[in-house]
Amino acid sequence: MLIVVMIWIPIINKNTKKEKPVIQLVKPVPAEKKVSVTSIHHKVYHFIKEVGIKYPDVVYAQALIESSHFTSKHFKNKNNIFGMKKAMQRSTLGTGKVGEFVSFKSLEEAIIDYKLYQLQFIHKVSSKEEYIDRLSKRYCTDQGYKNLILNTMQCNTK
Repeated sequence: MLIVVMIWIPIINKNTKKEKPVIQLVKPVPAEKKVSVTSIHHKVYHFIKEVGIKYPDVVYAQALIESSHFTSKHFKNKNNIFGMKKAMQRSTLGTGKVGEFVSFKSLEEAIIDYKLYQLQFIHKVSSKEEYIDRLSKRYCTDQGYKNLILNTMQCNTK
């Protein structure tokens, strides 16, 4: 039996003030279409904001860190911008085996998956500082992760 779960994350169109489903925004980029690094930075940051992810500057810094500034093999080959591994405790849009880095059909899908991560694990955070602290305890337990995020944010303000 196949069970399909649709997840609705409303995005408000700023011009019309009407909701539109995220699924319309998930469009794979053809492999033959070359995208400049500058346009990737712009696209990622603005889609993070459009999806309604909390603390977009922190999440953008995470994207830069986890994808080695959009050059890692997981980013290039799997659209895995956040270094996500197969989730065991939440819904995910990524495909792959448990414990391994997952693949996404598009950057947009990877960003929407991060939103699902926030909704499941970090939805009750009330400040940017608390969010960064939680990330350094739950997302990446490396002792230097908090400072790495702060330094990346400082160097890449939008």
